[in-house]
Amino acid sequence: MRRHYTCSFLLGDGRSHCQPALSEVASLTRRWATAPRSGVTDTSTIPDPVDTSDGQHVYAIGDQASLRTIVFTDESHQCFGVRLTHPDSTDPNVLWQTDVCFTSINGDTRLGIITSVGRTSGVISPLPVAPSRPRIVKEIVSRWSAHDECSLQATPHVLSMNSKKDFLDLLLSSKRRLPLLFISAKNADDHPIIDAQSVADKVVGLCHVYVAENRFPSLAMKDDLGQSFNCWDGAVRIYWPRFNTSDDPFRHRVWTPVHIRQVQEGPGGFASKILGLLCRVASTQHVDNQSNWSFIEHCLNQRTFQRARDAGDFESLVKVADADIQALKAENEDLKIRLMETQEESDRLASQVESYRLAYVEARKLASGKAVDEQSFSLVAPTSVEEVVARISEEYSNEIIFALNSKSFVEGNPFEDCENLYFALRFLATTYLDARRGKTSCSDFDAECRTVSEFSYEAHQSEQTMGMFKEYYRCNWKGQSILLKHHIGKGSSKEARYTIRVAFCYDEADERVVVGYQPVVKDHFPTRDCMRGCGVRRRVW
Repeated sequence: MRRHYTCSFLLGDGRSHCQPALSEVASLTRRWATAPRSGVTDTSTIPDPVDTSDGQHVYAIGDQASLRTIVFTDESHQCFGVRLTHPDSTDPNVLWQTDVCFTSINGDTRLGIITSVGRTSGVISPLPVAPSRPRIVKEIVSRWSAHDECSLQATPHVLSMNSKKDFLDLLLSSKRRLPLLFISAKNADDHPIIDAQSVADKVVGLCHVYVAENRFPSLAMKDDLGQSFNCWDGAVRIYWPRFNTSDDPFRHRVWTPVHIRQVQEGPGGFASKILGLLCRVASTQHVDNQSNWSFIEHCLNQRTFQRARDAGDFESLVKVADADIQALKAENEDLKIRLMETQEESDRLASQVESYRLAYVEARKLASGKAVDEQSFSLVAPTSVEEVVARISEEYSNEIIFALNSKSFVEGNPFEDCENLYFALRFLATTYLDARRGKTSCSDFDAECRTVSEFSYEAHQSEQTMGMFKEYYRCNWKGQSILLKHHIGKGSSKEARYTIRVAFCYDEADERVVVGYQPVVKDHFPTRDCMRGCGVRRRVW
């Protein structure tokens, strides 16, 4: 069976031990197991209270549904687990299995939950299942509290200016085992775009969820995290464990407000999207050896083995050894399945990338009315300004040259629409350059540039602006300082994620485009009033 959901955490608030009585645990799990669900037709077979004597007990609760319990106790251990199996509500040939295991060792109680799903019919086909969280996870957290370096809760932690230090301490902690999801507030109204409560409820046990009280925590963290790792203005970001400011920024994914609104329109909204991501990642983790069914079963077998050996009961010794062998085989099969799933996910992503690439090619063909060279698409969508510059430099080394001045900003530039930046620069290296070389004609560079890239083209910069800010609109090329009179750009907001200008000139001798300036995003950037002539905007913070 394939793992669908996996979580493991300690009970209690972290300040004191929590060791619920075995009877309490049994009562809670019985209520959960007897709740109405597909294939469960008779729960009267489950005794109330559930048998908590050491050993395994099996109860048939439907044609394909069953509940199995396992108990082991000694001087230092108190272990209890249930395994619920039942058919899917839409396909009786699909079985669900959920293990809920409590293991208390020397006062610390850890919970482990694994939900798996698989076909019983032998049919080979994809098994699409929507991301879901077992109801019992929230019940356990609400009743006994839970923690894993930080308290786990079904409500979001509120990030304020006063709690900023605690947030950063957890974010940078090398002991953190769970992802941290940060939901920022919009600058305009100090509210998040999504319902943080619904997200926290969905991912309880899998992730720490923080929501900004207002825009100010994000503003205050710009110096702590830097622009590459911060999150603001309604965006959402996930920080994986062992986060470090030297990481690749793209490892810790950020969702922009535009993307979030698109996801919200899909099934389950953004909360289900996040839960699906976390389930896929968590399904590959190795659940703590002391919080799963195999551990409890091994404890029982070891005690039986010891008693049989002391009594000289060799027949029982063989049975115990065989049980251990079968358990190891089952674990080995589980590892094989998880390995195949990882390869399947890799193949799926590779196929998706190729599909997106072809879709972009066709879209550009339709938009421009011209053939598009598919070989120029080494990636579907560049993910950074730095990547755009690198790709253009490699693909059009004879057409366009980057002689960027000291005021340019490429590495770490926050501009987001890198696809259209790529196509705008590609326009300069193809349509624009061919026209300047006299190979083809183009009556309206601005209209053509907007068609293929959504960027505008301006043939002139303001003389006043170029005079006041010479260092911005000059670059060194072939040992001389040259003026950058032309520019392409997109956006008119103050936010650098949505606005960019690229200044360039045409070298008639070499018949090449020389790009000399891409806006820097710093506090000493020229003011808005001074920059009206060239359309560059100042960063707001």
